[in-house]
Amino acid sequence: MSWSVNAFGKPQAVAAKLATEFAKITYLTGPEAGLKDAAAEIVAKALEANTNKTSVVKVDCSGSGSNHPADGSAQTLKIEVSPIWGFTE
Repeated sequence: MSWSVNAFGKPQAVAAKLATEFAKITYLTGPEAGLKDAAAEIVAKALEANTNKTSVVKVDCSGSGSNHPADGSAQTLKIEVSPIWGFTE
């Protein structure tokens, strides 16, 4: 299974949107669900740490996993939280 969330905007607004998006991902089980939940925590903490009132951030977060009875499982996780400078409103 795979999943992804992303958003672009002011940190507080992005945090609220992504919290909702992470909560909607309910089809994962086992290690995949745990990785998704840990990623949600990390993203929330990173956005909380962005306190500059003029900053804009871009967040891309995704994961995927596969399970095979004979070979075991493989998990992939990507988290990127980037400030966007020079944004004009």
